[in-house]
Amino acid sequence: MPKPFDLFPYSPDALADALTNEKTTRHQVLKNPRYLFFTDYFGEEDGALRAQTIVIEYSYVSRSYLHDYASFYATSFGHYERFCKRVHFFACPL
Repeated sequence: MPKPFDLFPYSPDALADALTNEKTTRHQVLKNPRYLFFTDYFGEEDGALRAQTIVIEYSYVSRSYLHDYASFYATSFGHYERFCKRVHFFACPL
């Protein structure tokens, strides 16, 4: 049985790893403008959230993702997972 979640100390590297999957490489994440936004948003600068912990929840059932899956991914010829992962951020160590 796969593990339900993982805990990591927050860092930009841990964030990049959390956002990768079998179809999105770490290199692609590092170049993505959303990744750069999130590193600022969760970082240490004034006004940032100062995240300290990342929790990755595996095999998450997202209603919006299931809608996308049913309307596109399920009928495509590629292999796509029905489940996704959800990433949580906390401003304290866990």
